[in-house]
Amino acid sequence: MGVEPLLWILGALAVGAVALTIVVRVQDRSGHVPPSSMFAAAGIVLSLIAMLAVTAATYRVGVPLRAAIAFGAGFAAIAIAKFGFGKPTALGLYQEQAGSVLPVDDWYGSSIGNIPIGQGISVTPMQMAAMYSAIANDGVLVEPHVIKQLQGRAPVKPTEKRIISTKVDHQMVNMLKGVLDPAASGTGVRARIPGYTVAGKTGTAQKPIPGGYSTVDYVASFVGFFPADDPQVEVMVVVDSPRGNIFGGAVAAPAFQQIGSFLTQTLSIKPDKPR
Repeated sequence: MGVEPLLWILGALAVGAVALTIVVRVQDRSGHVPPSSMFAAAGIVLSLIAMLAVTAATYRVGVPLRAAIAFGAGFAAIAIAKFGFGKPTALGLYQEQAGSVLPVDDWYGSSIGNIPIGQGISVTPMQMAAMYSAIANDGVLVEPHVIKQLQGRAPVKPTEKRIISTKVDHQMVNMLKGVLDPAASGTGVRARIPGYTVAGKTGTAQKPIPGGYSTVDYVASFVGFFPADDPQVEVMVVVDSPRGNIFGGAVAAPAFQQIGSFLTQTLSIKPDKPR
């Protein structure tokens, strides 16, 4: 599945490349500024929260692309490695895949442009879930694991490492809350769980085919955690090659909502906001 721009926004925040509110010139896919009143001015103020929430391609790619270009391939490669992309997790399951990450020395001319927007690189659902678990865990990544203890042996404590500062992590959690905010035109509004603040992100990735990317087959996803400020559960829904509607907010977010609602009752998770 494709890497979302979230990774690059995280990296840009971490090194101070962008602030939570920046001024950008918004263009449509043809490269022209739309003639609507909203975009009539040469520059508009657009928050990163809105950029992460909305669907317009020019919004979502602007910050990650600019950050990667400004800091170069080295910055991008460090961000990729920091989250463990390109190698299997510590899960230990048979035939776990490593994803697809091109060594930085093998990047070609367009790599700095397509990798930050989710093409030219892929990660597994487990790798993506691990990244979001670190965001849910105050910026600390706990190695994914399925075995708590083997009979007759002491439990093995999974490795933990901080990969995001607390400050940046809190900023990112607030941004992910905005993805489910109707007022911000969030793409994840159908993942909302009554009584709970959810932080999460939709994903819609083209599937690679020989010579490029499919215009028919996609991977739609939604990954999130709740309650957002005291996470108890993370859920990731991945839909392979949906038909009809292809977007994560339409086909994966509703399943997240149903699974999450079930877990709130099964695990007796205390609500954090009025219904």
